[in-house]
Amino acid sequence: MDSVGEARLSGEADASGSGRRLPRGSLDKTQIVEAALAVTVLTGVAGLTMPLVAKRLGVRTTAVQWHFSRRDDLLAALNEEAVRRFNGLLPRVAPVGWDENLAGYWREFRRIARAYPALGELVVIGWTTVARHRDALRLSYERIDEQLGVLMEAGFSPESAARAYHALSTYVRGCLLNERTWEMDGAQEAAERADGGRGLSEFPHMRAAAPYWSPTFATDEDFERGLAIIIEGLRSELAQGR
Repeated sequence: MDSVGEARLSGEADASGSGRRLPRGSLDKTQIVEAALAVTVLTGVAGLTMPLVAKRLGVRTTAVQWHFSRRDDLLAALNEEAVRRFNGLLPRVAPVGWDENLAGYWREFRRIARAYPALGELVVIGWTTVARHRDALRLSYERIDEQLGVLMEAGFSPESAARAYHALSTYVRGCLLNERTWEMDGAQEAAERADGGRGLSEFPHMRAAAPYWSPTFATDEDFERGLAIIIEGLRSELAQGR
């Protein structure tokens, strides 16, 4: 897929500008959702409004409201489309070991969320909003059910599979959120100012760990190491249960 196709997939094409004015009577729900995805790149879910979507499309706000009378109706359609696109980019279960499947799945989960900010904002950062909309939630359940199946078919009990999924999901989402927070808030500079120039002289254990430390805790190396630790723990748990 070319770069334009990839951008359209996540609603990010020309996200910084307003859209071309549409011919009268040509507006439909699909166009509105596409525009809402593009606006979300700039504003996040919290900043998404009907007037901004209308401006993006070059129409009056009432034209958008004709198709989506409430903001929550638009959010429901937006979340459903975002989850559908996100799921479509994820790898399917492959004929390899459960551990390779899990590692590949969560690597791609992270890559997609980073590569497509609108999808990352809606599906990963704003997952509680997804949970409030039935059709988007059902699509999420399809994806989760498949991953639980990988674990259960490998021999994990339903409880162990659920807790494994929780651990991996929380870890990957946490890495993404850490990275995003540092980028948006300039937290590294704030931490350096708070340190007052003392460095790590007062903290011998942190000084020893400094070569392996990263401000976001979410570099590629950090991520891979953490993922390996979790999966190794799951291997040990599975072996003990047999």
